[in-house]
Amino acid sequence: MDIKDKQKVWDETRSSVDHIVDGLEEHVDEGIKETVTALMVHGFVTIGSCGGHLERSLLYPWVDFCTVEPTGWKEDKRIIKQWEAANRIQYKRMLELLGYFYFDRKVKYDAMLILDCANFAGFRLESIGGFAVDGESDEIKQEKLTLYCREMQEFAEFLKNKYFSG
Repeated sequence: MDIKDKQKVWDETRSSVDHIVDGLEEHVDEGIKETVTALMVHGFVTIGSCGGHLERSLLYPWVDFCTVEPTGWKEDKRIIKQWEAANRIQYKRMLELLGYFYFDRKVKYDAMLILDCANFAGFRLESIGGFAVDGESDEIKQEKLTLYCREMQEFAEFLKNKYFSG
């Protein structure tokens, strides 16, 4: 695919992200749209995201991943195993990308992005230190939110550069 085709795919994907609405009738947060777009053009299936907020929800940005829920998974353990395998492929691909991203990158440890594997149905990309910020002063919370958002945006930029140069 040449650069013109890649740009078209990028623009179409970004437009689709602009139109995503969640179960709470909320659009994708502006601060995480570039990350979601970059992940989608790399073939990842995202099912939720948040740009991080001081006043509500979680203080740090995150993106949830899960392949499409297969029909009959509740009744058939083999289908669950296949679903797990499909999600494991995404997980391994993400680990590889994070490995490249952090290969020679110096960053505060708590800002580093990690994968939290909740269950067979997917995983979450988030900052290591995000959970620990609860209970801190508003000043510290703002500082950490800025740090964690910057790291997520840097990862989005890394993915975008990889997409257009690959």
